[in-house]
Amino acid sequence: MSDINLWYLRSLDFFKRFSKEDVESLTREAHQVKIDHRSPLAIRQQGVYLVLTGRIKLYRQINDSVRMLDSVLDVGDLFGGIHGSEVSYELVPIQGATILLIEKEKFLDDISNPKLYLEVVQKLEERQRTLQARLDSLIFKDARTRIIETMVNLCHEHAVDCTHGFGLDLSITQEDIAQLVCVSRQVVNKVFREMVKEDVMHKNKGFYCIRSKESLLDLITIKKY
Repeated sequence: MSDINLWYLRSLDFFKRFSKEDVESLTREAHQVKIDHRSPLAIRQQGVYLVLTGRIKLYRQINDSVRMLDSVLDVGDLFGGIHGSEVSYELVPIQGATILLIEKEKFLDDISNPKLYLEVVQKLEERQRTLQARLDSLIFKDARTRIIETMVNLCHEHAVDCTHGFGLDLSITQEDIAQLVCVSRQVVNKVFREMVKEDVMHKNKGFYCIRSKESLLDLITIKKY
């Protein structure tokens, strides 16, 4: 990796607290892969992946005929795995995107800082736990609750303060939400309309603005009681 790439990596939130030497040890044998939005990338191997540029829909292959949208990834997001069996992914960039690929063996051999190793592993395991929670919710929770809880998680990961003062901008489509919670887009549209009426959501120039994560959670609490 060149110095300019190391500088860029260290500008990402996850790596800011680590030294140049630590980041260099992590990425010494890594290589960049560009993904065109017209040519999704299929991956079947263990390793650590980092989104360098663009925005990506990460699909996980459940079996030979079924896949599900695992998550929507932004710059700086980590995914992948170094323990357990291989997982099949398909990466579909929303625009052109670039990822950094660190193969499992290279990751285990080259990383020199135990703290950095631990934080990478914890980040990957956190993503796995989030996916498992979503799978559990498909069985035990209704569509409205799944949609709202998914939006809470997305707000935690991706939302930014909106420019017009309503709350948090969440750049995601109804189709994305539908794929994340395994319902139709029409169901998502119905729930979104309800949230607009309840003054929890506002649509502004392609963004869905949420008043707050707490306002979403209040909707679930009100429904329960």
